[in-house]
Amino acid sequence: MVYDLGGGTFDVTIAEVNGTKVKVLTTNGNHQLGGKDWDNTLLEELCNRFYDEHGLRIEDYPDNYKELQVQCENAKKKLTDKSTTMVSVQCDGYSGKYEITRDFFDAQTANLLNETITLVRKCFDDIGGGFGWRSLDEVVLVGGSTRMPQVKEMVMREYGRPPITKNINVDTIVSAGAAMQAQLCTESQLVLGGSVGKAAQTPGNSNMLVIRGSDIEDITAHSLGMLAMANDEINFVNSIIIPKDSKMGQSFDKQYTFSGENLEVYVLQGESKDPFDCTMLYKYVISGMPKGEKNAFAVEFQYNNNGMVEVQAKLAGGRALSAKQMPITESLNELIARLRKEREEAKNRVQDVEIIFMLDTSYSMVGNPMTKAKQAMRDFVQELDLKRTKIAILDFADRSRWACDFTNSERTLLSTIDTLNVDGPCGIANDETPLSNHGKAFKDRKAAKIIVVLTDGVWADQRTEVRAAERLKQDGITIYAVGFGGADESFLSSIASEKGARKIDLSNLSSTFKEIASSIATEV
Repeated sequence: MVYDLGGGTFDVTIAEVNGTKVKVLTTNGNHQLGGKDWDNTLLEELCNRFYDEHGLRIEDYPDNYKELQVQCENAKKKLTDKSTTMVSVQCDGYSGKYEITRDFFDAQTANLLNETITLVRKCFDDIGGGFGWRSLDEVVLVGGSTRMPQVKEMVMREYGRPPITKNINVDTIVSAGAAMQAQLCTESQLVLGGSVGKAAQTPGNSNMLVIRGSDIEDITAHSLGMLAMANDEINFVNSIIIPKDSKMGQSFDKQYTFSGENLEVYVLQGESKDPFDCTMLYKYVISGMPKGEKNAFAVEFQYNNNGMVEVQAKLAGGRALSAKQMPITESLNELIARLRKEREEAKNRVQDVEIIFMLDTSYSMVGNPMTKAKQAMRDFVQELDLKRTKIAILDFADRSRWACDFTNSERTLLSTIDTLNVDGPCGIANDETPLSNHGKAFKDRKAAKIIVVLTDGVWADQRTEVRAAERLKQDGITIYAVGFGGADESFLSSIASEKGARKIDLSNLSSTFKEIASSIATEV
């Protein structure tokens, strides 16, 4: 176990070492806990004693306060070798001299030391299996603050044996390790002991220790996630993708949905779901999302051997999206405030919708298919917000007709649906090309435009309809194509917008149209 208490941070790592191979098992830490907190405990105590004696707040005198900060750090260092020390305090012509004992100092800072013990025990819990102090072969102290006697005494108390101190300079050992890691990143191996260069390759050089990059198996010290909207669609959370203690170089992904073309991904570091308890590391912009759709996609994180988080994204179908790292230009507070404002503005500019419902009324729809289709259409209408949605109904077979012009009257729409039948004026075959002939028959230029097709057979001129559908989609029209029975699944996929095609069982017709209505309400 490496117990690293520096001036401003604390880290603890447990690693398994076998010859030159090092496998990190777990790590924990607090980047806001360090020797400065022990200094500040003395600083607060002496400020209070001076105030009690003279009624003067040293904090109001910056120069004297800074001088006292230095004296407190020196007093802490003196208590390493002495059981007591004196601190002289001067401010605005007043002076005081106060005794600080090691016992008092240890008692006042016990809570800080206990924080490090809590993090050590968290490491034990992460490993599991009853792992504890007695499971350790060695404890190594790192960082200048481990010179405080209370640290070694704690190790002796908890571990039962003294920590390793031979040949270790607690101030420089971390920088030495960083230099070794730098060499491993740039060269294939690291040679320790013996001679360097060609002499190091001499057979019989028993003092030589060769470490290769593959010998070091490191892990992520913290969980890594991305800023995401919570399920309540109001708050934001840290959506963890790479759990803490995951092997470096391993890829992790998580599924999300998004309506839009470009998505900003903010990489967060931390264990909490609350983003304000985390650190924002990177910003990536994912682009290439299909326009006008609610897209399912996966975000993939990889924490590489250089300590960088690489971000990639793919659509549900496997198509890769562009992910480009961009500079962070705002704080987390500013970012979340902006995102909330943009979301409110988007809600206030909700777009009106026009829908053309194209229903196949050829002879193959007779009986149960038509009954089911009409019920599904009713469910579809009742699922939509008709305050901002107008629907027109077109039925087609050999010919086509407008059964109902654009309206937001639920009564009119349901009444029209009741009159639809296969023995109407449109014939009994599938010769009509409704997309080509009527796909642009929308009335409101500013409204979002959607076509919903329901069919159960193969159309006579599918090539013409595929070309017409491509033109419509290029004009920003979203097409849903639902088929059952003898419908051509490949044709449905060709005319529909991405993920808009569905070949289903007749029994699932109503649930499918409720889903489409919900999707329309979400995307527009």
